[in-house]
Amino acid sequence: MRTIKTGLFLSICIISLFSIAIISTKAASTGSFGTTVDVGNSAPAFTSGPEEFAASDATTPTNVGSNVTFRGTASDANLDRYYLLLCTTSGAPTPGSASAPTCNGGASNQLCVSASQISGVQTGCNHTVLSSETAETQNWYAFVCDDAASGACSSSSSGAGSSGSPYSINHNPTFSAVPSTPSANPGGTVTITVPSGSWTETDVAGVADTAKLVVCDAAGLANGACSVGTQLCASSLLAPGNALSCSFSSATKLYGNYPAYTYIVDSHNLAATGVGQGANVGFNINNIAPGVSNVIINAGNNITLTANSTQSVNIKATVSDTNGCSDLAVNPVTSKTYRSGVTAAGCTSTNSSCYLITSTFCTVDSGNTCTGGTDTNVDYNCTVSMQYYTDPTDGLTATYSPYYNQNWLATVSATDLHSANGSLESSTGVEVNSINAMDISTTINYGSVGAGATSGGGLINIPVTVTNVGNVGLDTEVLGNGAGLCSGAFPTCAEYVIPLSNQKFEYLNNTTTFAAGTHSLSTTPVALSLGILKPTAVSNPTTKNIYWALSVPLGQEPASYSGSNTVNSFVSLASAW
Repeated sequence: MRTIKTGLFLSICIISLFSIAIISTKAASTGSFGTTVDVGNSAPAFTSGPEEFAASDATTPTNVGSNVTFRGTASDANLDRYYLLLCTTSGAPTPGSASAPTCNGGASNQLCVSASQISGVQTGCNHTVLSSETAETQNWYAFVCDDAASGACSSSSSGAGSSGSPYSINHNPTFSAVPSTPSANPGGTVTITVPSGSWTETDVAGVADTAKLVVCDAAGLANGACSVGTQLCASSLLAPGNALSCSFSSATKLYGNYPAYTYIVDSHNLAATGVGQGANVGFNINNIAPGVSNVIINAGNNITLTANSTQSVNIKATVSDTNGCSDLAVNPVTSKTYRSGVTAAGCTSTNSSCYLITSTFCTVDSGNTCTGGTDTNVDYNCTVSMQYYTDPTDGLTATYSPYYNQNWLATVSATDLHSANGSLESSTGVEVNSINAMDISTTINYGSVGAGATSGGGLINIPVTVTNVGNVGLDTEVLGNGAGLCSGAFPTCAEYVIPLSNQKFEYLNNTTTFAAGTHSLSTTPVALSLGILKPTAVSNPTTKNIYWALSVPLGQEPASYSGSNTVNSFVSLASAW
């Protein structure tokens, strides 16, 4: 505040003395007198203002912590420099002596005082609104006071209109409680809410204040917006008594907690005070179990096994993790393939109806790897070596196939870094084809048999072992080739021949005598119901013996004889598997 006092005091004293003396008519006589004046100090006077710049009223109040700027122009009759003084009371201020004036009542009543200014030139000063100014308006009184040894101040002026007294004060909202930390699935919506009871707004003069919630991913707020990082969301402006809430998409994120700083600002962008202001509420991204899709066995083709060996079969699947594919565990995929009658739950150990495929045999497909970031999908290939004895499912009837109405399915499972698991069974099965295969590893050696004699001491007892190396039960048939055993090149038999019928075979035991034997060899196949069981493990092969004997005719020429016999296999009844 500046106080200007003006005054003019003029004191004139005139002393006149007349005396006339006529000495002569030609001579003149003169007299002299003195004058004095006291020029007093005049107070400056407003020629423009005072006013707030800009106007501080109910619509555009001044925020606590911000400045109210006052300005005005005064002239001084004495052309003295002057001060602009703003006070909270109308009482006459105390002018300075060639120094700044002070408000009536002292510093507690003083808003601001300008620097000394030239008469006729505008001046101003700023008052910072304090939180201790709890009222919503503050009256002000402006004075101009000259910068003279005997200073004088004007009477008070409070301006006019919206830029005149009082100025309006906007107080901080109060953010009294930290909001709860929300959770969402990756790619889902995160909503942060400040309950109605967790914030207040006390300004109600004129237009009642409203406030909004602003959420930032880093700490920092300026002018009602995030000043660092990215604004995650902001609510609409609402009156006190309402909850403040805003939402944003979590995008695709790994499981964990992410920063979210909460701020409340009112309609004049004044930030709230309280423990909730600038609190890192954060938000949680839930861990979602991986998903599996597109499970395909052997590219959708039926499986043809390899007799007495293994066949590599591929199982392909796509593994997805909405937390991002980098959330998958190291070697996350396992698989199992099984006959549908067994089911995934029943497939617990590798055997002829089930194969367990460990993560070692499930690898990332080079065609679709994990690139990190927002990539969620990875293709995997699992490889299984299927044994020759794997249960077939291609039969048409139950008579020759106990699994004719089943097929082979696969389930692929995936695990993430947090031990969550997802799995899927193939929607379409494939058939495992039947293999009718046997192995005969024995050559019949009748040894040395004299003419008119029988091998084996007259018993049909020389074994030929037939091993089932397929995946079905087997029966057999036996026939001879050519004319019989030949002493010359077989099968032309240009020299001596021992007829086929001189060989007999038996499958029930090795104690039947040659004379009692009923199965004589000929070129006509003879069925033998060996009933070789379907194998179930490499370590436990299934075999049956066919026993043989040879009777050499009397008078047969001594020589080395050789020939060839055939055993054919065919699928036995399912009941004999």
